[in-house]
Amino acid sequence: MVNLKKLSGLVAAAVLMCGMPALAKAPKKPNDYVITVTNNTGSPVTAVSLVETLPVPAAAPAPSTDWWAAPMTWLSFGGPDKDAKPATRTVNVLKKSIEPKKSASVSLGASCKVVIAVSFEDGSSIDPSEQNFCKDKKLTLN
Repeated sequence: MVNLKKLSGLVAAAVLMCGMPALAKAPKKPNDYVITVTNNTGSPVTAVSLVETLPVPAAAPAPSTDWWAAPMTWLSFGGPDKDAKPATRTVNVLKKSIEPKKSASVSLGASCKVVIAVSFEDGSSIDPSEQNFCKDKKLTLN
């Protein structure tokens, strides 16, 4: 005769063992695009920067000019900037400077289409330009 307690214990253990692999899987994170930067110039590279465009905040509604509106709307000076331009944020993704004739790997994050600016130790720089690293993951600086 089968002991009911042992059977229920075995069933519970089997359920736990089958459920454990599903719990142990780590959530997938987006792939980071990693490129190789080669410095073929005579000066060390001090910064490889990603330039991100930040969205412009929505304009506030225009204040009411009705006579029964709150007095604070009568005292509003100026309004939202209608010609607001998007702001940019620059993030240096280079961990260590790249000496002349050397290469280094740089992580771009989740996007392979980025705007990159480069700065050199002698003060010269390469202006921000849009690059597509989806197929060719190399940036050669001449």
